[in-house]
Amino acid sequence: MSESRLRRTGGLAGILGPVSLTIYFVAPALTGWPFSGASDAQLVVYANRHQQLFYAGAWFQATGALLSIVFFLAILQLAGARPVACRAC
Repeated sequence: MSESRLRRTGGLAGILGPVSLTIYFVAPALTGWPFSGASDAQLVVYANRHQQLFYAGAWFQATGALLSIVFFLAILQLAGARPVACRAC
């Protein structure tokens, strides 16, 4: 991969990863998440009514984490980091 493409990919991942994780963490506050003292029955009813929200949350969490990893790996690659086993290379 060329350096300019790596910079663009890393930059995009560095923006979209944290945005995805922010959406994941903020969504419960905006969707009327049940309070911590809710009964088990209330939590089950909420979960059954909001299945798509849970699937979307899982997607945002996994995608955000993956994009953050891509960002960190791009930074390492652009910095010229080498594996510990290849220090003499």
